[in-house]
Amino acid sequence: MGRREIEIDEEELIEQLDLLPTQEKIADYFGVSQGTISNRIRDLKLVKSNGLTDKDPKKEFPSLTWEKAKEILIDVQDNNSPTVGYKEVEIEIEAPGNILIVPLMDLHIGARYNYSRELIELVELISDNPRVFTGFCGDLADNYNTSAYKGGQVEQGLKIQMQKAIVETLVKKLHGNILWFLNGCHDEWSYFNDGFDFAQYLSHKDLEGYYMGHNGTVFLYLNGIKYKMFVTHNTFRNSSLNEPHGLKWVCREHVGYDIAIKGHDHVPFVDEYILRSRIRYGICGSPWKGQDRHTSKVGYAPTVQTTPGVILNSKTKAFLADIDYKNLVKYL
Repeated sequence: MGRREIEIDEEELIEQLDLLPTQEKIADYFGVSQGTISNRIRDLKLVKSNGLTDKDPKKEFPSLTWEKAKEILIDVQDNNSPTVGYKEVEIEIEAPGNILIVPLMDLHIGARYNYSRELIELVELISDNPRVFTGFCGDLADNYNTSAYKGGQVEQGLKIQMQKAIVETLVKKLHGNILWFLNGCHDEWSYFNDGFDFAQYLSHKDLEGYYMGHNGTVFLYLNGIKYKMFVTHNTFRNSSLNEPHGLKWVCREHVGYDIAIKGHDHVPFVDEYILRSRIRYGICGSPWKGQDRHTSKVGYAPTVQTTPGVILNSKTKAFLADIDYKNLVKYL
């Protein structure tokens, strides 16, 4: 047999709530458990709570109709880029002869060990010669901030503010000779901290070079001759045994370029290979910083500072790359 249900009269319960000090004593009065008294109070809605402050929809979890949800989703799509930076750009150059492209990557301005004299020499060569162009492939400032490898913070020779001021001054010096800007991992640390995109800022200040996020394709028309270049800071599917492997994978699966340019690995190379029945060039520059504690600790070999370049012919489609841009100046 089940337990006998005890009826608790509402008026009598209200009367005892006024007379007796606790629910425990009220339960004893009716000969039931304290939980039964609590449930009865709840069922009868004897305790009521009413908010006097009006509800503000902006402070509440959104309550949406399907039509409103669609409107919000479409607005986000229409007002935001589906990619970081331009993925494809076209640049037209008219020149009375060949042009030389010397990409700059991994400058690491502000690092304690840096090839500053050699960099100054190259920057002045580019700025003084209208037929020499460059593109930035990331890691312009060393930028070891709180998002970065901690040891790098004590390896810097300049404060981050000064690093970025020098990079901006360098960009001003090269105005008119810059084709693109890319973000590298060292640049990205600023974005992790406060959402500041350094390469995008530099492109905005320059107003000529295109901001291409982390990678993209540059269609360069030299006197009407079309050259296709894939530019990136780093690639997927890298190999320490085959330096251009990541660039080759890009060519096979995505972009059938003439020339591919990358940075990041701190291992300079110029490689010529045939893919998809055509000759391609893969290029990577060395860093402009020497071997710091981080690269030494993880086993990098001491860096060899050499900066590749590529000559583009202005009369017929032909190009020539060299591990040292100085060997190409004679073709201008």
